Amino acid sequence: MKRAILLCCLLSWTLLQSVPAAAQARLEKITRFDEQERIRLYCTFSALPTSELLRGGRRLDLIFKHTAAAAELSVPAADDHIVKILVRPEGEHLSFSLFFRYEPQEVKLVPQEQDSSLMLDILLGNQYSRAFPDLASQLHGLSLAPQDGKDSTNPLNLSRFQQDWRLLFERLETPLSLHPPPGYTLPPFPLLDLDRTGQGKISLVLPAPVLELAAAADWDGVLAGLRDALAVAGLDAETRELLLLSYAEGLLRAGKLKEAGEQLEQIRRTDAGKPGRLLSSYLLAQVLSRQADPHLARITLDEDEASKLTADHLLMPYLNILFAEISLATGQLDQATEALDRDEMAYTGAALQMRRLRRADISYLRGEQIRAFASYLRLAQQDDTIRRYPLSLAGYADALYRQHQHQDAARAYQELAALLVEDASHGLALFRQAMSELQRGDQRKARRILEQVLDGPPGDEASTRARLKIADLDYLAAAAPLFGLAGRYGELAQDGVTVPLREEALLKQALVFHQMGSRDKAVELAMRLLREFQHGRLRIDAQALLLQDLPEVLRSKVQAEEYIEALVLARQNRDLFASRWLDLSVLDENAEAYLKLGFPDRAIKVLQFLMETSPAHQTEQRYAKLIRTLIQAERYEMAEEYAERYMLRYPRGSELANIFLERLKALRQGGKTAAAAALLSGATRPRNHEIDQYGAEILFQLGQYQEAVSLLAPLELGSKDSDQQARFLLAESLYQLQRAPEALEQFLPLRGHDQYGDQALHRLGQIRHSLGQDDEAVNLWQELADKGRSPRWQRLAREELQLLGKKIR
Repeated sequence: MKRAILLCCLLSWTLLQSVPAAAQARLEKITRFDEQERIRLYCTFSALPTSELLRGGRRLDLIFKHTAAAAELSVPAADDHIVKILVRPEGEHLSFSLFFRYEPQEVKLVPQEQDSSLMLDILLGNQYSRAFPDLASQLHGLSLAPQDGKDSTNPLNLSRFQQDWRLLFERLETPLSLHPPPGYTLPPFPLLDLDRTGQGKISLVLPAPVLELAAAADWDGVLAGLRDALAVAGLDAETRELLLLSYAEGLLRAGKLKEAGEQLEQIRRTDAGKPGRLLSSYLLAQVLSRQADPHLARITLDEDEASKLTADHLLMPYLNILFAEISLATGQLDQATEALDRDEMAYTGAALQMRRLRRADISYLRGEQIRAFASYLRLAQQDDTIRRYPLSLAGYADALYRQHQHQDAARAYQELAALLVEDASHGLALFRQAMSELQRGDQRKARRILEQVLDGPPGDEASTRARLKIADLDYLAAAAPLFGLAGRYGELAQDGVTVPLREEALLKQALVFHQMGSRDKAVELAMRLLREFQHGRLRIDAQALLLQDLPEVLRSKVQAEEYIEALVLARQNRDLFASRWLDLSVLDENAEAYLKLGFPDRAIKVLQFLMETSPAHQTEQRYAKLIRTLIQAERYEMAEEYAERYMLRYPRGSELANIFLERLKALRQGGKTAAAAALLSGATRPRNHEIDQYGAEILFQLGQYQEAVSLLAPLELGSKDSDQQARFLLAESLYQLQRAPEALEQFLPLRGHDQYGDQALHRLGQIRHSLGQDDEAVNLWQELADKGRSPRWQRLAREELQLLGKKIR
């Protein structure tokens, strides 16, 4: 028998050894809270376990010893920061694994024994900490990323004008592209001197007066002399051909392009295969270029042998220059450079000067301003060649303007305007002359030139610019009513000939309304600019204006109870809030607006956004409002979580007492009255009159009368309604504890109270009866039966009187 008993004991012990020990703790909840650069995970347990933290690059493992996961455990979702979260058992332990996009900069594990919880505090990694891991490791909790301070992306820090918007009207210049035709270079007259087969012959044929007239650029006189020479009887065919080619050249130089073209086409047909064919093709290309058809001019040269002249031909330098000039006219800068870089022939005299000038033009058109200016300046000091070619003079004038040599720039633009009288660029040259005069301080002359621009073709770019600048001058001189100026800018914003000028006019219109105090109109126009000019160069300034005026407009709409308009406006500009460019306190008012409109869920989203985006020193102050809003929206569990988070993070926070009270309310209203009572028993919980009074209500509700008395008895109760409620709870708790004398003392001041008076009379009667003072009890119940406000308590009083056998009066 003994052996059987021993065998059973051994078997039982073996079976017990083969079963794993039961988990000592249970992981019940994981709560995640995101802040600007941190994530905090709160793990709540049935009992606080021993834990081990393992870090491995972008992976983090928490091992909870002798712990199991609750069946209803919910794991937070992954996102861009934590890309994967796993909770899985490992034997008798529980593994909690996190996988990050970037290795965390710092990880802290903070146990909270009083709440049986662990806080995992993670300072997130980013592209900076990944690039500079050694530096990140030395910062000890400071994020390796831009922090509070001056935001280099904020338009208020980027705009050149936001501190004084008048400067925008004075200094803003929308870029002007003034690229007139290049002008075309001709060799000295007569062209035939450059052809070896005809060299010297034409000079013998041409009368001396014709050469003298050519030297004086009297081309009408040259043409008359050539006609006389052609009329001489007995001319041989070769001389006649030479004279006809020179006559066509004279027509070209005299500007009679149509006649010159016809003459040259005839020469090309009759002189096919002769030396004159090459020169006539060159001259015809010159005609076509001047007739604004440079592509056809290039085709003409390419079709003929002129493009295949030998390097020693005297026309070759001028042919290369013409190729370059045609390429400049068609915007083919690489081809122009290639033509000028050919160095198998010698450039001398005028050809050398023109080669240098065209290279300077290429630098200018490529935006190489310093190189172009140096070249132009050197060439301008040598002779006046630069002043005969529109593109070169435009580049030189622009270089002078950019170098703030405004007096010389004004003179150059005046000369350019004279060259471009018949060209569409004439008005722009005059406008730049006016701007040069304005920059050198001669506002009267500048205005006179601007009005001259307005005399030109209406509606072109030059007239739009002139109207804008005249409006600017009127604004700066306060020479016109602001409302009228706003209208003028509005017309230009609507009808301006180019997109950049419409954008400029629209911004100036918004700024005029800003100065008028019509901030809502300024905001409307700034938003319109950002919407219509997605790639505009003035977006930064429009955003700066919006950042200045939007908070005031939002506040005024909230104050005027225009909540819908305020909320729509805020949502339209949510990117400004998300970028933290706007004072986030404006969103507080938006949250209030949502609450007043009956949209607490939207208010909660706004407040949560504020919580996540506010600077660290402002975060603490936002908890109470968010928690109260959550309670109002009946989101009690989330309210309790935020309150718990605050208490863990700010154990000595300035809002601790208020947050604790809100946590009690969330628990009670969420049906967790027992949990609220458990919080009240904490030795380190905050204490004040309001907390103890509300806590007593919770304890009273649970029937914990002794604990309720412990909270209420020390309070100094006055005559306020809240104090009367506390007095009633104290009196009723004392009564339930059968501490009659003390209860009597607390019920007496409630006699006659609107809410508690009837019950107080009834209890006073019961207490007097229990003390053997039946006469006083009868008087009290009789008074309640006669004068009570509540039918229920009147009925109870009558029942008490009947039990005593007293007749009810």
